[in-house]
Amino acid sequence: MKIKLAAMSLLVFLGLSASTEAYPVEHPAIGEYIAEARVYRVLREYPGWRYRQVGYVDCRHGRINSYTWACRVGWANYGHCRQGRIRITNVYSENETVYYNVNSVIRRC
Repeated sequence: MKIKLAAMSLLVFLGLSASTEAYPVEHPAIGEYIAEARVYRVLREYPGWRYRQVGYVDCRHGRINSYTWACRVGWANYGHCRQGRIRITNVYSENETVYYNVNSVIRRC
């Protein structure tokens, strides 16, 4: 019985150590300033943002975790209104370079 228990604990220990080695790289933290700069970069490519009459980007209190940030956006131009949320996540590639993943949900008002 003791041998089986020792073997099981050894397998559990090896399984836990293998799972931590599979993803050893930590994500660098993303801040409000970086998230806001990325949001403005994404919005420049969105139709309607460039010729808006009024608009806002609000990244205050948008931290989801240390490497994900969500910002609220909205704008109006010539009777058309858009608002939504843009989520910025930093991701490592194989050679440990950082790039940013963007998910946006923008809808009509």
